[in-house]
Amino acid sequence: TLEGADLRDTNLKKTNLAKVILRGVNFSGADLEGHRFGGLNLSGANLTNANLQRANFTKAILIGANLAGANLSKASLDNADARNAKFASADLTGASLRRADLSGADFTGATLRSANLGGAELVGAKLVKADLSKANLQDSKMTGAISIGAQFIESNLPNSSLLSADLSRADFSNAAMGNANLGAANLHEASLEGANLTGADLRFADLRASK
Repeated sequence: TLEGADLRDTNLKKTNLAKVILRGVNFSGADLEGHRFGGLNLSGANLTNANLQRANFTKAILIGANLAGANLSKASLDNADARNAKFASADLTGASLRRADLSGADFTGATLRSANLGGAELVGAKLVKADLSKANLQDSKMTGAISIGAQFIESNLPNSSLLSADLSRADFSNAAMGNANLGAANLHEASLEGANLTGADLRFADLRASK
């Protein structure tokens, strides 16, 4: 077991961590490129500023983990449980988070360009000024998400739920939003230029000064 161990700034590229208990481990600044964490419990782990490019977190437990500033480009977090995890300013370009539970997670200022979040749970998540341009959010649930100033340019959002989400000043230019649920959402000063809203539910949404 490595529970609670301090492994800051270490190079663990070829270290086998399979079946190791990693709750509360400090991996801050560590080089974990391509590592396989599938199914492991990293609840409360510190992965701030770690190199996690192409790492595999499929079905991993990341509840309350701190991944702020980490490089997660092209990483896989499919079906991961990352409730209340911190991804602030992290790079998730091209990452796959399909059907992941990201409820209450903090993605403030994170880059999720071309990421795949199909079917992901983002209920109550914080996406302030996050970049989700060209991301896939089909069938995702973002009920109550705080996405002030977020970029959804050319993103794919059909059948997504943004019910009661704060999307003020968000940019949905040329986004695909067919049949999306935007009921009671705050779209104040949001950009919807070129967006496809065919069949979308906008009942009780705040569209003041949107364009």
